[in-house]
Amino acid sequence: ILEVLFSFFFFKIPFFKHITTGKPDFLITKGKLNQKALNKSRVSLTEIVSAMRQKSIYSLKDVNYCVQEPDGSITIMKKTENNPKTSLEHMLICDGKFNKTEMKEFGYTKDRLLCILKSKGYKDESEIFYLGIDDAGKSFIIENGQKKKDT
Repeated sequence: ILEVLFSFFFFKIPFFKHITTGKPDFLITKGKLNQKALNKSRVSLTEIVSAMRQKSIYSLKDVNYCVQEPDGSITIMKKTENNPKTSLEHMLICDGKFNKTEMKEFGYTKDRLLCILKSKGYKDESEIFYLGIDDAGKSFIIENGQKKKDT
């Protein structure tokens, strides 16, 4: 019974999920070091440089993103001009709800996202299971009911 109750809280109440699993911290975003996030997450520059070397990246100027994942691991994405795979997709809607943390981090407002959804024929966020938008503005939508749409 406790497992079912825990699962319900974990999947239906975002606040509970954040308490139990945490959220990723963006230490470098679009090539810019976020010293406040670095201090908050207690990650040293030495740890970032070590993670960079493991990805064969030898200069901070070559890092597009550095993320401390909820499990404590560090993910590094290299800057490249013509490689869309280094463009991080931001999860802005999940399970029909706005992801306010990601929206704030990457400069999206509720009105802006609703405008994007309406331009694609949706009434509101409740019709969407997942909305991800990458750095180039390309969106990927999974509708409630599992239909996928690249735009």
